[in-house]
Amino acid sequence: VATSYWDVIDRPSVDVEFDGTVGFGFLSNFNIVIDYDRRRVWLKNFSGKVGNEEPGDVGMSFMPELHDRRITVYSVAPESPADKAGIKKGDQLLSIDGKDLPTVIGWRELRRRMEGPKGTKLKLDLSRDGQLIRVELVRDYLVND
Repeated sequence: VATSYWDVIDRPSVDVEFDGTVGFGFLSNFNIVIDYDRRRVWLKNFSGKVGNEEPGDVGMSFMPELHDRRITVYSVAPESPADKAGIKKGDQLLSIDGKDLPTVIGWRELRRRMEGPKGTKLKLDLSRDGQLIRVELVRDYLVND
């Protein structure tokens, strides 16, 4: 479907250095019917929409470090809101919109908190070498040229 977009399933797949696995966000408007006997799969559109509105993003990927209970910035997209705010790979994420993060949070939950409508603001507290860094980012569409 031309107007749909794909989202990343898991942390190792968030950039081209890895396997590029994509998720099934475009299927959120469809029920899947599988006919095993005839080896057929049907997509039944229940919402009337065939695409999703692109979410705004800030351009960061994270790596939850379960062994030391930290959330580390894994990568920052060039020219993204995060890059323009000076966020660096290796920074530790402390809070989102003034709410301290639990010591264990999954990658998908972090993605959900980072995304939102284009133009909305996101406040982050980070730590770099023990120094507190506070930034306010404006979500934007991330486009590859």
